Amino acid sequence: MLDPHIAKLVAHVATSTDSHAATRLRDLGKGVISCVLGSRDALDAVAQRSYSHPNGFQKIVLLPSCYPSAELRLHIWNSWIRDEDCKIHNHAWNFSSLVLCGALENVTYEVGEGSALRAYRVEALSSANGWASANYTISDAGNIPASESLRVTMAEGTYYRQRAEVFHRVAPRTAFCATLVAQEPFQSSGSFILTERGMPAAVETVPMTAATVAHLLSHIIEMRTI
Repeated sequence: MLDPHIAKLVAHVATSTDSHAATRLRDLGKGVISCVLGSRDALDAVAQRSYSHPNGFQKIVLLPSCYPSAELRLHIWNSWIRDEDCKIHNHAWNFSSLVLCGALENVTYEVGEGSALRAYRVEALSSANGWASANYTISDAGNIPASESLRVTMAEGTYYRQRAEVFHRVAPRTAFCATLVAQEPFQSSGSFILTERGMPAAVETVPMTAATVAHLLSHIIEMRTI
């Protein structure tokens, strides 16, 4: 289980709104990544809870959430990700995010007007240790109209906060892009995906290998953006 003092620190960073919030998040991420790379046990633990997310990115969970607390993780996009893999969605929690390297496009949507999209409710299954697992149940929630409201390209060094209820779609605009995400405590047990395509009733993911996690973390350190 995550040390309660560390959990409080992650929650504090996730909810920071002052002028030092981005620096605080970067420093926390750098310290945790260095610790993970310096410990085989820590690296194995991170690998076991990290995976390729169905929304088109690699999710490395540095500090896990013992539901419903905060979480610290990396999101990484590679050049082989297609825009259609990056689905419109909201979240079960508010979050803060810092673009460590590369650039991404963040498109937000207004719900209630526009073309009707199929909505699916997504819930993460709880694991035996209390963390939200990498497996999801998906249920049809009917049609929801939505239209694009804002499209912003975020370059390296961009820091932003987003509320849980906001629907958005994120897609990389460089061959390699990484963001450091501090998730606030859960506000609900699930979130929604909006899509023109159907969705399976469940998604099961495969944990990353320790070698893959070590390679990705080392690459970020080598780029000197954290």
